[in-house]
Amino acid sequence: MNPYPHVFRPGRIGALEVPNRIVMPPMATNYATSDGMMTGRQIAYYLERARGGVGYITFEHTAVAPEGRATPNMAMIASDDHLPGFIQLVKAIHQAGGKIVIQINHAGRGTTSAVTGLPVVGPSPIPCPV
Repeated sequence: MNPYPHVFRPGRIGALEVPNRIVMPPMATNYATSDGMMTGRQIAYYLERARGGVGYITFEHTAVAPEGRATPNMAMIASDDHLPGFIQLVKAIHQAGGKIVIQINHAGRGTTSAVTGLPVVGPSPIPCPV
């Protein structure tokens, strides 16, 4: 007897229809370019998960501004220049039968100027202890 009969059945999260209940949480691949652009390697990484049966993929933490990057090769969606890579990714995932959402992020005081090349911007002037 299958103790998890609903895992491979379609479901809904609000208005979003998902092909199954297999969910991939966000994973920081650091496969983007140094200016946050999507790479073929990054698209291939997520596409392989969709082809493997993950129905709902959460794309990794993605910086909304250059000063908010947590790592040097963090994906960004900070300008229209970043959109073509995301459009290509979404189309690939949908063609493989999966659904994908994005986790947006601003590292705030959790980053450093050494990572971003910019002054640290955050809600507190107290440096991050980590």
